[in-house]
Amino acid sequence: MATTTTPIKYNVQRLISPPTDVTHWPFQDSDLTRQDETIDSQWYMQPRFVTHIDEDCIQALSNVYSQLFHENDTVLDVCSSWISHFPDGPSLGNVIGLGMNEQELAANKRLSSYIVKDLNSNPTLPFENDSFDKVVNAVSVDYLCKPKEVFNEMYRVLKPGGTAIMSWSNRMFPTKVVDIWLRVSEEDRVRIVQTYFLHCGANFTNVHGYQMNTLGRDPLYVVVGAKPSVATESENPAVVEVEESSSL
Repeated sequence: MATTTTPIKYNVQRLISPPTDVTHWPFQDSDLTRQDETIDSQWYMQPRFVTHIDEDCIQALSNVYSQLFHENDTVLDVCSSWISHFPDGPSLGNVIGLGMNEQELAANKRLSSYIVKDLNSNPTLPFENDSFDKVVNAVSVDYLCKPKEVFNEMYRVLKPGGTAIMSWSNRMFPTKVVDIWLRVSEEDRVRIVQTYFLHCGANFTNVHGYQMNTLGRDPLYVVVGAKPSVATESENPAVVEVEESSSL
C-alpha cells in the first residue's frame, strides 16, 4: 500500500488532495451566506445536549486527537459544546472552550474554562498571540460565515509549531451552514477547508485532508494545518510516515 508523509498515521481511509488550480481566496460573499440569517446568539439560545455524530465517528475523532495531542498541550476548542470528544490521554494542560451556549459549555468536563462568543458576529479570538499548542473545531467549520478571518485568528493564537484540527461529518443544520457547503460533494468540502487553510492569508503549512475509517454510519473528515516553528518558519514541521489504509 502507498505511503505518504502526513501528521496522522493511523486509521486513515484515504487522503484527499487540495485543489491545484486555486491560487488565492476564491470565495464570494454569496458563498458564505446562509438560508437562515437569524443572529446565531438567538438561534443557539437553547442548549442542545445531544451528539451530532454517532459513537463510532466519535471514537474515530478521539483517535485522531490521541495521535496529534501531546502531554500538557494547551488547547482551544472553537465552537465548543457540552462534549469535546477528547481521548483520555495524553493529559492536557489548559483547555479553553469558546462556544455559543453557556449551559452547554458549563457542562463540558474537559474544559478548564470557557468563553461565550459568536464568531459569526465578531471573528476575533480573545487571546494573546502564540497562546495554544492546538486549536480544534469539531462538526462546526461549515457554520463559519467569516472563515478567512477565523482561520487567520487561529493562526495568530497558535504557538509556533502548533496545529489546527478541523473535523466534521455529513450531518448539519442545512439552513445554518454556508451556502457553498450545500452545493458540493463531501470530498469537495474537504477541499473547501483545505482552501481556508491555504489561502486565508496566514502561513499555514503541512495542510492535509483525510477521510478517516469509521465503523458506523457517519463518515469523519479531518483537515489539519500547522503554524511553522520559529526555527523552520519556511519549512514544514516534522511529520511521520502513514500507510493510508492502516488502522489501530
